[in-house]
Amino acid sequence: MEKMDSKAKRRFGIFCLIPNLCFLFVALYYLYILWPLIEIRSLDNHLAISSITAAQYDNLFGMMSVSAVISALVLIYCIVHVTRIKHMLSGTKILWIILLSALVPISFLLFYFLEVRREPKYLETYADIA
Repeated sequence: MEKMDSKAKRRFGIFCLIPNLCFLFVALYYLYILWPLIEIRSLDNHLAISSITAAQYDNLFGMMSVSAVISALVLIYCIVHVTRIKHMLSGTKILWIILLSALVPISFLLFYFLEVRREPKYLETYADIA
């Protein structure tokens, strides 16, 4: 039996929020580097967009890679949490795993608000996922 009090649920929610913040940071950074084109309303100049993106490719690739690794860690954590719950039906578990895998990182927030926040304080869990 696992204890999921309000502190544990809050930590779980913050953990599920981190990938969303990472990808938001990448999107804001990309908008920042494209700001000169946005200011002059020249977003139809595709050559300029591609050259700015190519000039900042290393930074963007690094930030996206870090965001993807963080998302993968949170995905594994959420899948392990789903598979350990005793009272959840198998079909619901499979649906959550597919949803979590398909809609990364938005599904982490959905999972937290629709499932984790409604869990009882003492959650019946399996000892492991084997």
